[in-house]
Amino acid sequence: MFVAALEDGTVIASCGFVHQNIETCELIRVATDEQYQRKGVGQALLTFALQQSVSLGYKTAVLSTTYVHTAAHRMYEAKGFK
Repeated sequence: MFVAALEDGTVIASCGFVHQNIETCELIRVATDEQYQRKGVGQALLTFALQQSVSLGYKTAVLSTTYVHTAAHRMYEAKGFK
């Protein structure tokens, strides 16, 4: 499932999750347009995606990212990812 945040019909942030196993999904392609970063858009979209994964029965979400995305790491850690 992919979700997107729009402003005036333009995608400003998006993310998705894919099935890993019966209890786990993996978050993928989490991205926010640079001019909307640090404004809560990505965090709101991530919250929505996680809520959708729970509503579909997933108990765990995992993700991976590169070491250079330190701002994203802070957002993920605030959501409970390690």
